[in-house]
Amino acid sequence: DLSDPLFRQSLLARRCSCYWDVDNGKRHFPDGPVNGSEIYKAFHRLNLRETFSACVVEKILELFPADHKRRKVLDGPSFRERLDFHQYVIFPTGMNAHVTANRTTEATKLQKAPLRDADVIIYSLDIAVDSEQVRSMNQLLGYVKNFQLQDTLILTRPSKSIGSCVDKDRRKQTVRQWWQHACKAVQLICNIPKQGLDAEDLREKSRMREKYVTFAKQVLEAERVEKTGQQLPMSAKRASEAIKTMQMKLSLKEILDWRTLARDSLDGTTAKDLKAAEENEEEDADTPEVETETEKTIRMAHKAQRIQRPMPNTLQVRLHWYGFQVHFLVCQDGFWNSSAKPGNILQEEQQDGLGMVSRLKDEIRKRSKMPNKAATKLSPNVRQQVLAAQVGNVNLQVIQKGHKTFRTARWVDLTVGSISVINCNAHHDQLNRQILAVKPFSKLDGRPLCVFLGLTTFELQNLSFETGDTPVSCVLEPWEGLAGHQRDPSLPETPAMVERLGFLQDQLRDIGKLLIFAFAKVGEVRAVDWVPFRRRLLFFLKRGRDQGFAATLIRRPSPQALDRELLIKLQRRVQTAAGKSMMSGMFEFDMDGVLARSVDNYNKTHVLCKQAQMMKLQLRVRRSGQPQAFQMQFLNQRRGEKFGGSAPSLQMLSGSDGGINLLPWRVAMFLMDQADFNASAGSSKKTKKKTQ
Repeated sequence: DLSDPLFRQSLLARRCSCYWDVDNGKRHFPDGPVNGSEIYKAFHRLNLRETFSACVVEKILELFPADHKRRKVLDGPSFRERLDFHQYVIFPTGMNAHVTANRTTEATKLQKAPLRDADVIIYSLDIAVDSEQVRSMNQLLGYVKNFQLQDTLILTRPSKSIGSCVDKDRRKQTVRQWWQHACKAVQLICNIPKQGLDAEDLREKSRMREKYVTFAKQVLEAERVEKTGQQLPMSAKRASEAIKTMQMKLSLKEILDWRTLARDSLDGTTAKDLKAAEENEEEDADTPEVETETEKTIRMAHKAQRIQRPMPNTLQVRLHWYGFQVHFLVCQDGFWNSSAKPGNILQEEQQDGLGMVSRLKDEIRKRSKMPNKAATKLSPNVRQQVLAAQVGNVNLQVIQKGHKTFRTARWVDLTVGSISVINCNAHHDQLNRQILAVKPFSKLDGRPLCVFLGLTTFELQNLSFETGDTPVSCVLEPWEGLAGHQRDPSLPETPAMVERLGFLQDQLRDIGKLLIFAFAKVGEVRAVDWVPFRRRLLFFLKRGRDQGFAATLIRRPSPQALDRELLIKLQRRVQTAAGKSMMSGMFEFDMDGVLARSVDNYNKTHVLCKQAQMMKLQLRVRRSGQPQAFQMQFLNQRRGEKFGGSAPSLQMLSGSDGGINLLPWRVAMFLMDQADFNASAGSSKKTKKKTQ
């Protein structure tokens, strides 16, 4: 161990939770004033009750481990809500973190030991979200979107009306401003795309900056004159009013930058000028009038020795997450138990009143003025669990080496043990209960591994190389994970590494360019889409979204406008695919196979199943921002082939009858028995027993 700890800190969170208790405010908060002793007794009882509930739940979970038969029935928030004291959104969980900071030693200078080391453990996290909470969140997001739209429109709205302008010239200017405001409103409401940085916008932004800086300089000069006791000129007042008007159309960042520019311009010096003067002064002091090439080389060597390299910014982080579960619950009693025919979903708004049970009960209590005891007799709305997603055994490791002014290299290693999504409204023996499942492809320390992600980045700012620096060859193999930072720095890139990069091999040592290399491997994926179930879930997730700004404008673009918009969208997609000018990299994706099904109602006895199956495949993407380039390769691999093999030929795929029977992909459509999907989109178990 080469580390020399300066200090160590341990952070422990034993019980962190978030809950939303409905109709329980009077139990915790009294209506009138109370004295201190009553508050103490109330909180004492509350603490005892909550501690007792927590101990009961922990004891039951201890008696029934995860592999117990009865534990499967007790899983989820439906079991917890019967015993917990609160209605949790985030169930109680814990965290344990250890942070170490090492001293500056020879090992840290050579980047053999990190300056900062963090080890974090997060215990299992359970989240329960119901349909009413989703509705409230959608309403809040709609309100925020509406507010942002109105705020954007108010920036271009003229401050004066047309009728208030008596002067003809001012009246023409006001009319022009109102037309510009109307065009801007139509563009925002109808979502008409516009290129962000065209020549006209750049010229307009440049003129506005010059005008703002001029007015800001006048205001700053007036403030200095005012400090001497003299009277402010009228030009300063007009400049102040003009600045207030212009700031309505500017962002906060632009205002701060332009004010700083005006202040520096008024003083006569800028930060760049000061830095250049310091560099010139230092260079002039060391440079003699006459020197030979040998003397110049010696002088530059001495100058390089005086400039010491900063301490490398090394970091190491390890995170282990036991896993998390997300439960989606529905508060509608009548709607979810209705039939699952596609036609019924079109009348959601009529049945949506069933989802407002809690609010209707509140209205009944207020209007009838029922006492608290009578009000408690009303049965609460039941939350039904319909969907459960689980991700288990997540491990994340990050290592960083180098300094941002010279070179920086990072390695990221992410592994996931299990991924599954379950339809809780289906029975255990039905085909559509397992919505998504990823089969493990390997084992890590005796535990299954279904997802692996290796990510490396390299950024070069200076070509100088010292002992302990990381060469670019250590980041060219992201599938090795963290093993890349232990590679011998003296070893150059192998021909296989360079050949794999393709056109990126000429950009490995470009100054100021960020290189990103990623490799992801996923096990065999099996997915089932039961269309009535998905349609009903989307109904709950979309409620409350259409309560924002309702636009009544109908856009009828011309063919020329559609062509211009298509060109703008194409340019944006090319920029997104190729990345920024200072970025380039390669991404590889490897999957063992895919089996996807989409099932929908067909008739009274059968359902229609559309199935797509693909064998082992590989996707390789290379991209560069400058010069812009994007290349994608899609390869199918037969099972048993090594990584990087070619696709099979037609002779190998052809059968004895002349047909092709071993295609690496397959698409099919067939009918299945509807009995395997009954009671899986809302019908209760009692209904299924009666039908049988």
